[in-house]
Amino acid sequence: MILYLQGQGTQVGIPATVAFPSTTVGSSSIMTVPVTNVGTTTLTIGGFWLSCYNDKAGICNYYTQTNNCGASLAPAQSCNVTVTFTPAVVGSSPGTLSVMDNDLTSPQQINLTGSGTAAVKGSAVSSSGSGRIR
Repeated sequence: MILYLQGQGTQVGIPATVAFPSTTVGSSSIMTVPVTNVGTTTLTIGGFWLSCYNDKAGICNYYTQTNNCGASLAPAQSCNVTVTFTPAVVGSSPGTLSVMDNDLTSPQQINLTGSGTAAVKGSAVSSSGSGRIR
């Protein structure tokens, strides 16, 4: 689903939600988020802001971003924000990616959903030599 937000001659096309797959604690998942100017005037990009909250850890920094957006987007132009989710604890860690620009509805917010999972630990199996596994 794409959410269209309208302002002074500009429109910002962004997804309403970005859902990360369950991610093992300490590893990362990466998603690309498109930002599109679907309006008729230049959109000035002011930057991006990430927030995150986890019930166990509180305010967290499990989301990071890089982007190729530059200072502005001409009409019909798009750029990408690459968001990385690296959970440090098990459990849900919802977040928000805020897009700051010159649109009257700024900042536009994209909901981020991610959940940290425990690493699967291997189990040791030993044999007594009698053909039975203990």
